[in-house]
Amino acid sequence: MNAIDEVLKSPDNLPGATEPISEKKLGLGDGSLNPHKLILGWLINALKKTLELPLHRQQCILSLLAEFLGRKRCTLLSWQKLLGELRFVSPGVAGSRGLFGILQVPLVQKTKGRIRITRHIRLLLTTFKQLVEDLSSRPTHLLENIAELPKVMDACGYGLGGVYFATGHSPKVWRHPLPQHLVRRLVLSDNPHGDITNSDFEQAAMVVQLDNIASS
Repeated sequence: MNAIDEVLKSPDNLPGATEPISEKKLGLGDGSLNPHKLILGWLINALKKTLELPLHRQQCILSLLAEFLGRKRCTLLSWQKLLGELRFVSPGVAGSRGLFGILQVPLVQKTKGRIRITRHIRLLLTTFKQLVEDLSSRPTHLLENIAELPKVMDACGYGLGGVYFATGHSPKVWRHPLPQHLVRRLVLSDNPHGDITNSDFEQAAMVVQLDNIASS
């Protein structure tokens, strides 16, 4: 709270303003350091790096899809609400991004404010329903939504290493062991009083990587 107060203005000098931090939400545990939390309607597991919908939200989406699968027509407003719900859950429904192109076609083919749920639309809704049902069997990994850039160098207690590609040259792979007097200073679970972290080794690997590239 002190750190936030240093960034945001205190309400003391602003009539009618309230604290930027909600004490009510803090009381509910929103500020707790927990690797598995409910954030913006998603269950986030920071250790496994996964997200999944709470069971009640899954059931709500499945009921909504079943309702539209039983219709032949619907209003424009109800179709827009359905697309909004599906857009919300799509980050956690692997493979659903490609379905929205056709699901949005009825928005431009509406007749007198009514949406006709055709056979093709019904097939896509059924596919989306099957994908949502798959959520209950496995959570979605964050890398399915945001891909990480591949690492070109790394480090650990054994040593440094990397790979790089240069135009006009063959790919280069390098590795170098670390001297034992440095390895013994590495902070580990069985060496909590060490004074060198793995991040220090990674920074050293980055310097060596750049030196190798400049020398090639």
